[in-house]
Amino acid sequence: MQSKRFSIFDGVSRDLVEKIREATTFRSYSRGEVIYDKGEPAENLYFMISGQANVMIKAGEELTVTMGKYKPGYYFGWSAFQPDHLYQHRALCIMDCEVEYISGETLRSIMDSEPALSYPLLRNILAMHKDRLDLRTDQLIQALISHPDLDGI
Repeated sequence: MQSKRFSIFDGVSRDLVEKIREATTFRSYSRGEVIYDKGEPAENLYFMISGQANVMIKAGEELTVTMGKYKPGYYFGWSAFQPDHLYQHRALCIMDCEVEYISGETLRSIMDSEPALSYPLLRNILAMHKDRLDLRTDQLIQALISHPDLDGI
């Protein structure tokens, strides 16, 4: 894994990055293959090496909404940072993909063994969560503003 491609590792010590890299596993997915699905146990954090996957949520019997895309350099599946969490959406490969992943349990164990070195990693995770929450909030506001039944509210 080329850690410089992933912002989660910005400012993180080489020693900690190397421990994480050594614990990752490589996997290829074919176009149309699901990396993980909504409701499944959130076990792994993924790093997109190549390809692209859509972030999808089923919004009704006949409606699936694409919320975003995972491209090379993105890390995703961050629900795995917390034990006993479920994935909240589907990650569907829209082209052949190569990913590396690490189990949340392994990542937590590495971080627990190196608490001082893990602070920059935690700071980067928090920044990513804030950015994604801001994006989703903006998307919701835009959807509400443009909804015809809410005109004049």
